[in-house]
Amino acid sequence: MAEMDAIMEFALPRFQAMLVEGQQRWAEIASSLTLAPVGLLPLRPEEGYLLIHATNQTETQVYYFCITLYSEQEPGGRLVQLRLVDIVRKSLVNTFENIKLDLIRRNRQLPNPATYTLVSRRAYPVQETLLPIARQLLARATA
Repeated sequence: MAEMDAIMEFALPRFQAMLVEGQQRWAEIASSLTLAPVGLLPLRPEEGYLLIHATNQTETQVYYFCITLYSEQEPGGRLVQLRLVDIVRKSLVNTFENIKLDLIRRNRQLPNPATYTLVSRRAYPVQETLLPIARQLLARATA
């Protein structure tokens, strides 16, 4: 048991330091992102599309999102499910509003979807970095 205590005394301060560093990086990245609605928001904002775009790239990733009312597993109680729908090119002609109109034309089951853009000034890994932060920001925005 003394050996286990020694290992714990050695490891716990390092784990704590890494946890604090991770929380600081999360906060820095989240503060550098901009989440904004595209067009008018519907009366039911729990379902729609998320457009993830880095300003230094031309591609925009389109995700379908659905937010549950309550989940015990998630902090804040709301689970945000994301599913990749499409990857489109954003240009002067193909704006976020035009992308939303195209999504409405293609998917008639959502006549007026809640659509948000998540704009990043830097390129971050989408799966590992942007999607977890996007889930948290969407849950806050629709609360």
